[in-house]
Amino acid sequence: MIMKGYDDADGDDDNDGDDYVVVDDDDDEDDDYEDDDDDDDDDGYYDYNDHDDDDDDNYDVDDDYEGMMMMMMMMMIIMTIMIMTMAGMTTMVIMIMMIMMITKLILIDKQKDIAKELEILKEKVQHIITDILGYRKVSARWVPRILTDEMKMQRKTTCAELLKRYEEEGEEFIQQIVTGDESWVHHYDPESKRQSMEYRHKSSPSPRKFKVVASARKMMLTVF
Repeated sequence: MIMKGYDDADGDDDNDGDDYVVVDDDDDEDDDYEDDDDDDDDDGYYDYNDHDDDDDDNYDVDDDYEGMMMMMMMMMIIMTIMIMTMAGMTTMVIMIMMIMMITKLILIDKQKDIAKELEILKEKVQHIITDILGYRKVSARWVPRILTDEMKMQRKTTCAELLKRYEEEGEEFIQQIVTGDESWVHHYDPESKRQSMEYRHKSSPSPRKFKVVASARKMMLTVF
């Protein structure tokens, strides 16, 4: 074990650099330190960033970068407001305050109706968002429907069971309808491309969503 402290060796009653001593109680030549973190490297320092047991950082890199850039921009805007307020530039201060409020609304909800929320003209909001903040409104990019292996196996098992019963029972299986009652069942109406549009910074990638083909408004359900 290593003990560190001060020993007034020179007799001057001060704790200067000459009085600093290190005492090693054991006889080994290894450096005595405790690896407090759970990683495999022998750094001898506590890793303040490694508190979780998982190896992956669960966050979106694009959103984190965009949020950091917006934070820096907000700090610059606040400093500008302070300078312009002292200079008596009231009109510009109001404009910058609008920019700050719009930026905050975009970060909270990228699909919010900003003009209605702030009760200002849509043209002014459009100018601030596109020309000053550099945002653009984009729609989600379609990607094919992706089924997991479990979903594929369930569909395969169900089809195999129905086919086996048809091979064993023939047409009698098709005619085994136990009720003649009918009921209309409405299908889910997927969100349109325009409804899914949101504001994104020019440097941010476009969002993605699964492509869902709109089915019939309703279909007939027959139970058998």
